[in-house]
Amino acid sequence: TAGGHTVGKCHGNGDVKQLGPDPEAADVDDQGLGWMNKTSRGIGRNTVSSGIEGAWTTHPTTWDNGYFYLLFTYDWELKKSPAGAWQWEPINIKEEDKPVDVEDPSIRHNPIMTDADMAMKLDPAYRRISERFHADPGYFARVFARAWFKLTHRDMGPRARYLGPDVPQEDLIWQDPVPAGRTDYDVAALKTRIAASGLTVSEMVTTAWDSARTFRGSDRRGGANGARIRLAPQKDVGVIKQAMGRVRLKVEAARPGKKDRARPPKFAPAGQSTQLIIGADGASDTEIVDRSASLYAGYGLRRVYYSAFSPIPDSSSILPLSKPPLMREHRLYQADWLMRFYGFSPGEIGDAANDGMLDLAIDPKLAWALNSRAQFPVDVNTGAREMLLRVPGLGVKSVNRILQVRRWRTLRLEDIGRLCRGIDKVRPFITALDWTPGGLTDAADLRARMTPTVQPVQLSLF
Repeated sequence: TAGGHTVGKCHGNGDVKQLGPDPEAADVDDQGLGWMNKTSRGIGRNTVSSGIEGAWTTHPTTWDNGYFYLLFTYDWELKKSPAGAWQWEPINIKEEDKPVDVEDPSIRHNPIMTDADMAMKLDPAYRRISERFHADPGYFARVFARAWFKLTHRDMGPRARYLGPDVPQEDLIWQDPVPAGRTDYDVAALKTRIAASGLTVSEMVTTAWDSARTFRGSDRRGGANGARIRLAPQKDVGVIKQAMGRVRLKVEAARPGKKDRARPPKFAPAGQSTQLIIGADGASDTEIVDRSASLYAGYGLRRVYYSAFSPIPDSSSILPLSKPPLMREHRLYQADWLMRFYGFSPGEIGDAANDGMLDLAIDPKLAWALNSRAQFPVDVNTGAREMLLRVPGLGVKSVNRILQVRRWRTLRLEDIGRLCRGIDKVRPFITALDWTPGGLTDAADLRARMTPTVQPVQLSLF
């Protein structure tokens, strides 16, 4: 962030409504050119892209230490750019510290900072690093040079792929260097050993193809040169489970005893987590929920994260060409929450699924309640905590408040409305001193009533 913002500026000096469509949605002749402005002058000082307007440093075309100088010298306040984007600007900055206009050097403007920039000053961990960069510009330049080199060369493969006089002599771990293969073996003897291994022709062809089909022409990774076979053990399911099991054992061994509770744990205090990619294969939601439950139970995971699959250009033909609905990812997170904090079992979540898939229109807790109406309504004044947690619309905090308040008074519907975020979702599934849902719980159109008329849309980052 600091190195990238040492040079250049942001563009937001204009009306964002005058921009054309997103680059990928533009006409063919405009694609790849960014956000076009064909309504008014959209170049120079009138360029609009991110909406943030201004340079980070006094001399945005020069590599210097001006970024940290301005960041630490001045206090900053939130303001809006001409395009309406929030940005940080300095308070009482000296005129000579302001960058000049991109077209008229006689005009100066305030520099700007983003939230990411302010974190370099306000976050204690980032500040320590930033202060070192500020005090030692040479060190800052060297660190940024290595980071920038990785950013611009990450997809080029090993050092053997580089050309020119500036090729570094160092092999870097992110280049995935693979030692050169042997050339002194006896080919005939090797063929004899393979033939005597007992493998069928199908098994040998499958193994060779599994290696060869991983080859990528862009960076020469994968392929049948030993790279895939060398790296494969790191991603085999059995090996991953063994590693997770070892981590759990070490976490448990490091857990302090009664006499050691004052001392922090020495191993993996944050525990371990994993990520499941949703929609990359034919696994149903119930299969994913079952897998998550077994990971929590078997390996003591702190979290299982869910990410919707995004199609990969030029990837294997076994991968899908389209991505799943982002709402599916959201529903799986909700199901995960029900297992971890609400006492639901994977089977109960699966009972409300349709052919193994969670309902995208309503959350899994409401889906379970609609499918288990015989267990409702629940009396908020006498119901067990386990059943109150299953009432749609009641969260853990709301249930805890209900249990606390009902010790001193008999709750009415109005009281429940004050103790939770909204009463409409709760009403069909509870009874209170002055409320009974009557036939509402078993109404044929209850699902339609509970389904949002306007479905929320989960935004994509891309």
